[in-house]
Amino acid sequence: MTPNVVFRGELMISLAVLGAAMALSGSSMADDPPLRLPPGVRIPEGLADLQPASGEGWVMCQAAEIAAFFDRAHVRCLNGVDHGTRTQPPAFVAVDIVTQPGLAAALMTAGARARDSGNTLYVLIDYAPAANPAGCLADDCRRAAGFVVE
Repeated sequence: MTPNVVFRGELMISLAVLGAAMALSGSSMADDPPLRLPPGVRIPEGLADLQPASGEGWVMCQAAEIAAFFDRAHVRCLNGVDHGTRTQPPAFVAVDIVTQPGLAAALMTAGARARDSGNTLYVLIDYAPAANPAGCLADDCRRAAGFVVE
């Protein structure tokens, strides 16, 4: 199955976005362990080759609310659970709109596409609340480092 990803359904562009996001997050892919998905979580074919930085992991978000503020853009996950777990997304995933405006805009686009189509939004989140952008609360939100719409 070919995923319908962030921009015009082109897998290579989504891989570039995710690769850039991981580079910005300080990922050293040569030093990171292979990607291991928790039980019940899957990502589109081809993305399993991407290795998240330590403390990051993939979750599946059923996108609902998409919002932008002066400090962040966020997507609310209908299936979100508080700050999230290794198998469930947090209530909100967010990107700092000031330091990563392009990634924030892409999150808005991907979130709206997932919500409107009913498709899954796969989100690479940073589990550490210290990495959250401003306005992304530790008890119900995590920073999104990358995302794909299937």
